[in-house]
Amino acid sequence: MSGWEAAVVPKVAAIDDMSGIVRFRIQIDENGEVAAVTKVAGNVSPAQEKLCRDALQNASFRRIGTGSGGATGFYTFRVSVQ
Repeated sequence: MSGWEAAVVPKVAAIDDMSGIVRFRIQIDENGEVAAVTKVAGNVSPAQEKLCRDALQNASFRRIGTGSGGATGFYTFRVSVQ
């Protein structure tokens, strides 16, 4: 997201034996708080998807550029099970 970065990069652990990805569209408000999280693609289990969604919903962002208002962008989790 142009002008924004994650205050802490959201990370999640694999909770089952299924590797895959899940991609979300996220909207943040002018304060850097997450306003909406919508799944746009993915092939992980529903439980893994929920864990990833929860990590994004609890994330916060900080402004690194000039401007006003929030932003919309995408975040992809890659889950690898060895």
